[in-house]
Amino acid sequence: MKFIDEKGRLFGKINLLDLLALLLVLAAVVFFGLRLVRGHDSGSRSVEPKHLTYTVLVEAVDPRSLPDVEKAIGEPLLSSGSLINNLVFTGYETEPCRVYATDEAGRIFVTEDDTRVNLVCTVEGTVEWAKHAPQIGSQEARVGKEHILKTETIEFTGTVLTMEVG
Repeated sequence: MKFIDEKGRLFGKINLLDLLALLLVLAAVVFFGLRLVRGHDSGSRSVEPKHLTYTVLVEAVDPRSLPDVEKAIGEPLLSSGSLINNLVFTGYETEPCRVYATDEAGRIFVTEDDTRVNLVCTVEGTVEWAKHAPQIGSQEARVGKEHILKTETIEFTGTVLTMEVG
């Protein structure tokens, strides 16, 4: 017995194109049915806000801006021009600014740039939690990810170093 006969029917009974169309409709019904049952967002936000403390490394900052950084302590963060009142810039520490350079032989070495400092900035507050990361204004924060740290006084782009939830 042939699987497909000369008229294109499967086992001589079902037209192959009709079967494919039926399977496609059935798959769509199952897909949209599951979305309806689960909800299209399926828990992308938590019910309770979570307390978060995180640090951001900002490299190669001109030390002349440190008085403004000092003034920014206690200010809420900004995102897209709006205050994020539940997150506050709580402080910073300075570190030497290390620079990678090459010598005449092409070897790479590390040296310190005395005209710049690195900042490790701390932010603390409560955040809504997206599926896998805290939502800070329009940004998701993850360790190792680039992050814009902005208040009414300062704006730096750095890298998230640490995150402590609790």
